[in-house]
Amino acid sequence: MKNDIKTYITYADRRNNDVFWYNFNRLKKKAITLFEWVNLPKEIDERYLELMLCDNGYVCFFKDQVVEGVDTYFALQCTLGGRFNVYNIPTIYQIYTASGYQARRNATNSVIIYNNLMHTPTVPTLMYHAYNISNIERTIDINLNQLKRPYIFLVPENQKFSFQKLIADIKNNQDVIIGNKDLNLDSVANINTITPNNTLELYNLKKRYYNEALTDLGINNLQVDKKERLVADEVSSNDEDVKITRNEMLAMRKMACKQINEMFGLNVDVRFRLQNEEVKNKEEKEMKETDEV
Repeated sequence: MKNDIKTYITYADRRNNDVFWYNFNRLKKKAITLFEWVNLPKEIDERYLELMLCDNGYVCFFKDQVVEGVDTYFALQCTLGGRFNVYNIPTIYQIYTASGYQARRNATNSVIIYNNLMHTPTVPTLMYHAYNISNIERTIDINLNQLKRPYIFLVPENQKFSFQKLIADIKNNQDVIIGNKDLNLDSVANINTITPNNTLELYNLKKRYYNEALTDLGINNLQVDKKERLVADEVSSNDEDVKITRNEMLAMRKMACKQINEMFGLNVDVRFRLQNEEVKNKEEKEMKETDEV
């Protein structure tokens, strides 16, 4: 009996873990593709840059002569330290990588690119939303399983294996359930645990939680069922939340671009990737409506 309980708990924990990381990675992939960098030096990996901003909250942009006489630009993870300036911004940066490369820079020869106005990573926000979404998904799983197994059976020890096989067949969606002919149903008692089907309500709640996560990433997400109606104020409120999130992340990247260009004579820029697609979709919709008229 102890082994059965241990196996069940192990499966439940593994399933909880799988569902959480699925949702976390799903959100993280969106987070690191929000921004498109323009005129970035070819040696800088844009994916790595956004990944470090998402994970750590900042990266250091600088140049070094890895090959003698050849300036190479980098945007790498770092730790911030040294004496703070009057605005509580660190002025000494220790750069490091998994490959063993290390460098030390300061505010006069490098630029820190911050992820947002709080100078914090996106990962804690992603974990918060991934947990909420995963919790609902697992609740839906449990509700579905309870609908398939609405009873608890009390059986003699010598018939336990036969009943376990029956329950396993039901769980695996077998069309035909074959029982043992020696199974004595008269010795079986059951407890009714019938549960209402709440899957639709839970799924709608999951969509709301997912949309909340998209809002925190600055992604348009206003989707409602046909039965629902939103007033203009509600639509405007959602749009404002999305724009505020976009702008506070974009503003820090734009500020870094300005500092980089002034310090190194480059022409680096950044823009919100989805905004270009939204404008394109809006233009296509307007053209379609014009053609129909």
